[in-house]
Amino acid sequence: MSTKFAAISEGRIIQTNTIHVSDYAQHISNRYRIKSKTAEVILRESDYTLG
Repeated sequence: MSTKFAAISEGRIIQTNTIHVSDYAQHISNRYRIKSKTAEVILRESDYTLG
């Protein structure tokens, strides 16, 4: 089973235009050179972060 199919069936698809980026997510995105909205979603979905 693909992760995309599983996410859709669980209702876990996130519209990127509804994501509000926190200051910490912005910091993480700059530090690791990833998109700020991606960093925000990672922080929301993580139980804890390292680094």
